[in-house]
Amino acid sequence: MNPTRKIYSHWVLVLLLACQNLFWPSAILAATTLSHQEWPRTRSGRIVMAIPAIRSIQEQFEKTPGSQIVIRYPGGDLGNAWAFDVRNWLVALGITSTNIVLEPGSGSADTLVLDVQKRPAL
Repeated sequence: MNPTRKIYSHWVLVLLLACQNLFWPSAILAATTLSHQEWPRTRSGRIVMAIPAIRSIQEQFEKTPGSQIVIRYPGGDLGNAWAFDVRNWLVALGITSTNIVLEPGSGSADTLVLDVQKRPAL
């Protein structure tokens, strides 16, 4: 994929996430994206916490009682494996797995969408 087109599609996704509450009222409290290039091959707790998207989503989650993290991932086995890897790192960083939801459909082949949402009422 052309690098300019890749950057453009990333920013379109960010813009859509930022504007979605104008069109669809939701319980999304914070949203960010994590590109495959930002996800390091070799990981440790310190390295993962240095990723701005991970740090910001964890901080927002901790500030918001009654919330959950939703990870939207690209379809296919690789997207699924990547989402599970990110979820496992969030658990290792102290977020219980029951507070993390995985959903297919990030809208981009090389991007995860990370949301902090109000937990739905039962």
